[in-house]
Amino acid sequence: MKPSNCQLWLSLAFAAFTLTASAASVTLTDSIVSLATNGTKYYTFVDPVSGHFVQVALTMSVHSSDPVDVFTSLDGDTRLGIGNPSIGGDGNHIDTSEGVNFAASVVTVSSGVAANSIGFRIVSLGLRDTGGGNPYWFSYASNSNSLPLSGEAVYSLDSASAGLFGASYLGYLRGVPGSGTYQITDVASGGQGLTLNLTFTATANSDPRTNSWLTTYTSRYARIYTNDAAKTAGNAVTTWNNGTQNQASPAYAGVQAVYSSSSWVYLQTSGLGQHTMGPWLNGSFPNLPKNQNVLYRIPRTPTVHTATNLTGLGAIGYFVDGVAMFDSRDAFYWNGTTEVTGTGSWNREAYVNEGATFDPGYAHQENTGTHHYHA
Repeated sequence: MKPSNCQLWLSLAFAAFTLTASAASVTLTDSIVSLATNGTKYYTFVDPVSGHFVQVALTMSVHSSDPVDVFTSLDGDTRLGIGNPSIGGDGNHIDTSEGVNFAASVVTVSSGVAANSIGFRIVSLGLRDTGGGNPYWFSYASNSNSLPLSGEAVYSLDSASAGLFGASYLGYLRGVPGSGTYQITDVASGGQGLTLNLTFTATANSDPRTNSWLTTYTSRYARIYTNDAAKTAGNAVTTWNNGTQNQASPAYAGVQAVYSSSSWVYLQTSGLGQHTMGPWLNGSFPNLPKNQNVLYRIPRTPTVHTATNLTGLGAIGYFVDGVAMFDSRDAFYWNGTTEVTGTGSWNREAYVNEGATFDPGYAHQENTGTHHYHA
């Protein structure tokens, strides 16, 4: 337990840095089937030198002469065709009347990134010839490139980048009469059929209040292990429901955007861990995490208060992975006779009294689903 006149102080030291410009070139890979399934995904490109990042939204959509055509997943969700098998269409291939559209735009950048320096390209794509496939590729970064396919392989698309300063990137695959059929595939590249590259110029070692956030996994869905058996088997889920608490739709993990002004830094976060969360008490803990969609404001120039007041229950800050920080108490205190709910002169230590309910990340959630660390 701890007395009420104790205050948890967080000392934030911000050093002075020499600002130098650095050129960043960051490459990411992803499952093309995953992108097609989601329609739009958010990719965060982080420069390991400066810590700066650019987040890009990439959308993948169907082009077809038949407006009801959709992407069809094939071969255990490792390849894609286009069609509408539910109404008798052929969804096994992409033929000359069909194609794929890509569109990309900037979602957010960290301070210090020169917006007019951002360049984006789709480096390569997994394609499989299923009948003399010979589509062509066109984008804002490349002129029309014919892609004579041979077997199943990764094919180069953009050799240069297109600027994303005040503009969107567009790219598409198209067939021409007699160009044959093909599929899009993750198989040829070990499950990662899409390769993206982003370049930008950033100020190295700039303000850590804006560039210290962990953004490596922000385009990945948050996931949990529901019980010990699921953890042992590696079976994580992106939606969950225990009868009283429900996360019906997948939500992205942790930090989603960082904005800033001359006086404030604004953090947008789901509050969900970027690691796989859980399990909690082998599935018997009554609370499950939930997307909080928080916009949190942090002063650029913190003031240290002279009064030592006990922090309130709930979030008192956010860790760099976007998960809430609670203070070291749980929701009980000693009233002189027994332990009761609330806050008083002596409050229970959460790590000691609630540690059994923590997952391996020393975190759990209260009844509103706010995932948080106490330790």
